[in-house]
Amino acid sequence: MMGLDAVGKALKPEIVFRLERFKRATGLMDGAKIDFKAIGKIFHSPKGLFKGSPDSASRVAFLNKLDLLSDDQEAKDLANMLLSPPNSLIDRVVIGSIKEKKYFIIGKKP
Repeated sequence: MMGLDAVGKALKPEIVFRLERFKRATGLMDGAKIDFKAIGKIFHSPKGLFKGSPDSASRVAFLNKLDLLSDDQEAKDLANMLLSPPNSLIDRVVIGSIKEKKYFIIGKKP
């Protein structure tokens, strides 16, 4: 799970859970701007969110807090990037808002 509200904010403990792990996986330093590329890295990196998951596992990325974005196209673009080869093991991306109880699914496997 990743909160879309982190995009554009400075990398600091109040914004990112497990900050040191995030920095190792993305290569970002304290205070750097979090962008969609960094979010992609945290999902794709062997040190990232799916670290230690078995090869047989289904990997679902949930991009939360869509309600805080003015345009959902960036979230859709991120979802498509997460599903794109060559290094994606992600089966499906859910984009939505837990708060508003709304979501949609973008996936490559039925």
